[in-house]
Amino acid sequence: DGGRPTEDLVISDDLIVAFNACVGNDCADGEVFGSDTLRLKENNLRLHFEDTSVGGFPTTDWRIVANDSLSGGASYLAIEDASAGRQPFRVQANAPANALMVDNSGRIGLGTVNPTADLHIVRGSTPTVRLEQNISLGFIPQIWEVAGNETSFFVRDTTSGARLPLRIRSGAPTNAVYIDSNGDVGLGTSSPDASLDVRGIDGSTQVLITELSRTAGTRELLSMVNNGRTRMALENTAVAGAGSKWVYDVNNNGNFAIIDTTDGPVEMVLSNSGNMTIAGTLTQNSDRNTKTDIDAVDPSQVLDHVLTLPISTWSYIHGDPDVQHLGPMAQDFYALFGLGETETGIATIDVAGVALAAIQGLDAKVAAQAAAIASQRAEIASLKMENAEIAQLKAENAALSARLEAIEAMLRERSDR
Repeated sequence: DGGRPTEDLVISDDLIVAFNACVGNDCADGEVFGSDTLRLKENNLRLHFEDTSVGGFPTTDWRIVANDSLSGGASYLAIEDASAGRQPFRVQANAPANALMVDNSGRIGLGTVNPTADLHIVRGSTPTVRLEQNISLGFIPQIWEVAGNETSFFVRDTTSGARLPLRIRSGAPTNAVYIDSNGDVGLGTSSPDASLDVRGIDGSTQVLITELSRTAGTRELLSMVNNGRTRMALENTAVAGAGSKWVYDVNNNGNFAIIDTTDGPVEMVLSNSGNMTIAGTLTQNSDRNTKTDIDAVDPSQVLDHVLTLPISTWSYIHGDPDVQHLGPMAQDFYALFGLGETETGIATIDVAGVALAAIQGLDAKVAAQAAAIASQRAEIASLKMENAEIAQLKAENAALSARLEAIEAMLRERSDR
């Protein structure tokens, strides 16, 4: 009658079906199989592999599951570890074409039927690989994503607000970042010669450190630390000989030095007490073209200030107490002349300017004194000349008086006769 057998049918020999087979409550007489050779047809479709091995043989049971058995459940095809009650592999209904493809060389395609790499992922926008650590083993949950699109390849810290700690822009040059087998990192080179080797060939190679915090503060943006002398070198390969390479050096005495490594001697030393020594001359800018508000000074007034400026000998508090210096205090210098950017320091160019103006003032005062002396000498000479003329007049007057007396005597004699 075509109904379900009332008894189990046991075949003690091989079962061979020449055409197609349908198993399940909903198989119909005259079933149209199409290309199906074996069809399972009813609700709650399952194909169970029950291993009855004993001893040391594998015994895990497996099941192929099609869809949930509950109303409103999910539609899928899964391979189930029936012994453990887990589904290690599952394909949801309506998954796109070529969601998973393994080609004849073992390459896996996700979203492509023609994988060209061991793992080839194709998607219309930003194909992504997610690495998610859950709490199943007691560790803190964390999610990382590796993704790429038309703008960049990046690693995203999804747990921490989708930050992008690593990002490579599309079109980045070859060897933009290269890590050698010894751990050396090359930027722009595949043969780094240092722990960090930065190279370029287009004239734009730079290293830039920028702190973008809106909060003002003192920050150490570059630090070089060494157990011994610490150096930084600057080399100009377009220059040969002296001056082609300079080294900034912090020596074992705690002093900072600038050295021309071609010539060898130290060109400048700045001690940890603030003393500076240079091997040559100090030249300060005094170009007229770089100055403004140029006003003449009164040298005599500058001289008057210099004459009232206290001059002392002293030593620096943080320097060698046996080293003596001579000069004014910056506060006194600033109060008298108002020169420089601070009242606690004196620029050497200001000291030189004051000295030159004072010399001019002194010269003018000496010239004025010399003129006064010359004038006094002229007056004295004039007085001497006047005295000589008076003496001569007196002598002439005496001679006239004598002649007059002689004449008067002669006249008296004639009168007595």
